[in-house]
Formats: sequence, structure tokens, C-alpha cells
Amino acid sequence: MSIGWLLSFAAEALVHPRPKLLGRPLWTYLLHSGLWLLIFTIFLLIVQRPIFAMLAGLGIWLAVVLVGNAKAASLREPFVFMDFEYFTDAIKHPRLYLPFLGLWRAIALGIIAVAVIGTALWAETPLTAQMPWLVFLKYGALSLFVAACLLWVGDRWSDAPSLQPDKDIRDMGFAPSLWLYGWAERATVQVPALPDPLVPGQNRSRLFRVRIRISQNPPVIQNQPVI
Repeated sequence: MSIGWLLSFAAEALVHPRPKLLGRPLWTYLLHSGLWLLIFTIFLLIVQRPIFAMLAGLGIWLAVVLVGNAKAASLREPFVFMDFEYFTDAIKHPRLYLPFLGLWRAIALGIIAVAVIGTALWAETPLTAQMPWLVFLKYGALSLFVAACLLWVGDRWSDAPSLQPDKDIRDMGFAPSLWLYGWAERATVQVPALPDPLVPGQNRSRLFRVRIRISQNPPVIQNQPVI
């Protein structure tokens, strides 16, 4: 697990813009460590194999980094939390992304992924073969508890994001910025309502949940003949 934790920082060094690995506030390392431990523990509880869980967690981590770099290269803007919709869109509408990858390349990647997963599951002995299930679940629950504590403390100590993704990724790190942007997206903000000009001295305010989305399916404008 410690090797995977260190490799997660190495994967983060590939992000564009590149975050600072040293000299960041303590809470950024707490959030990074909590997220990594959470992902690792979830995979470990599923497959019961620590090496495979580490590789799977690193695969997820690296996939987000690569998608973020692809977005930065094509759109000149960094990856933020709302961009996780790209993954769900790729699952729902694979035909939109398949032309960029290529049919044979997609098939080859699928075969390689199945081969790697099958080999890892066959080569590594599950922990449940070395210890009782109850003991394994206790360790898993303890690991989840530690991850939750790291995330809670890191979030309590965190600074408010500047909402400038380039700056936040450099100063906070990639994973902590995604965490804070995810909570900021769900935050309730107070927006003052426009006063009624017919009621003197009126000063009201209402609570709104602000959520901006860009439609993935823009309307199609058809040319109609003018009669």
C-alpha cells in the first residue's frame, strides 16, 4: 500500500498544469492520502488481493490524469470535478468516443485489460485464504475508518478554492483540488434577489443551488425554405 501511495504522487506529477509536490499545506497531503486509501481499500475488499488492488487503484488514478491531460491539450483548460461526466458519457455513448480511439485499438486494449486482470487474479493468493473472513473485514473496516478520518481532518483544515483551476491544481495538488471542487459544486450559495421597484425599502434574499452545465447535445438548426 505504501508503494502505491508513493506512486500516486508520481502519477500526479504527470498532470498539466503540474502541481507542487513539496511545500504544500499539510491538509493537501491528508486529502490525497485519504482518497488513495479509500480507493485502495474499496478494491481490496472486492478482490481480496493487495497487489491487484494497488494496481487497480493506480490504474483509476492514472486514467483520470491522462483524461485531464487530454482535455488540457485539446481545450486548453484543466480537468475539474464536473468533467467526471466524460467517463459516464463514454459508457453511455461509446460511439462518440470510439472514432478517436479506433475500433481495433479499442479491441486490443480490451483484450490486454482482460488478460492483465485474469493473470493478476490467478497469480496472487487472496487474503481470505490466509486469514478468516471476519478478520479481513475488520482490517477493511479499520482502513475505511482511517481514510474517512484523513478526509474529514483534511477537509476541516482546507482553504477555500480560488475557483481558478490552474492555480488550485498547482497550489493544492490534483486530487485535493478535485475533492474541493466536488464539494464546491454542491454548495448552497446565497444570491440576493432583485428588489421590487413597487415596494420601497425592500431587501430580500433567497437561497439557490447554483449548477452550471453545458449541454452535450446542442440543438440542431435546420435550414428551412423561405416561402
